Amino acid sequence: MFRTIGLAALVLAAFGWGFSAGAYDLFPYPQARAVKAAVFGAADTANTEYQLSDVPAISAERYSALDTKAEIVMAGDSITASGRWSELFPDASIINRGVPGDRVGGLLARTDDILKAQPSKVFVMIGINDVAARNTNPQIVKRYEALVDRLSEGGAKVFVQSVITCRDTEYSPCDQTMRAQIAELNVSLLEMVGRKGATFVDLDGTFSDQNGVLKRYSIDGIHPGSAGFEEWRRLVAPHIDGEPE
Repeated sequence: MFRTIGLAALVLAAFGWGFSAGAYDLFPYPQARAVKAAVFGAADTANTEYQLSDVPAISAERYSALDTKAEIVMAGDSITASGRWSELFPDASIINRGVPGDRVGGLLARTDDILKAQPSKVFVMIGINDVAARNTNPQIVKRYEALVDRLSEGGAKVFVQSVITCRDTEYSPCDQTMRAQIAELNVSLLEMVGRKGATFVDLDGTFSDQNGVLKRYSIDGIHPGSAGFEEWRRLVAPHIDGEPE
């Protein structure tokens, strides 16, 4: 009996780890992709379709039942989700709508839940998971444009924050190809924001150097630590604490 219970617990634990690893790109998935690329060569993404994961949609579903109203929404992936925004801005009416593992297409699909809060401002920072999924910059920007349009039409002032360049670490493999794509993506986002009448907030110019996000701001090479969020707070504070634009 105890042997059966132990085996069942082991199977459940293995399933849970496999689900989490696939959802959040944990070990060994990045390493497996690296080995595959080394053996078979990098995938040709020129003619591939946009890759959108269903897993973040499961995490995002929990917000659909909420009827919270807030002046400011912080929207994005796990980088945004890990921020304690109501503590960083205790005097602001602010909520967090970051979903781990999400991509731009996923955020676009949940704009109704974001606009349900009736925000006057939405701060968007997303894209690193798109780059990791080998989505191309034209594919990403196309969905970003639709996202900005949808949020603007919903009455929100949109602030697009640059994607923070990843750093290669044992936790988050990030090669020069990824860093180069992020640099080009941020240039495209800046141009897109100008055309759409939104506001661009350059996080990457402060957070990163040629090797990616600085160690003092991130331990794992992707997600900000306490110093990173304090710097992030400083960079967006003029837009949050200031008068409505």
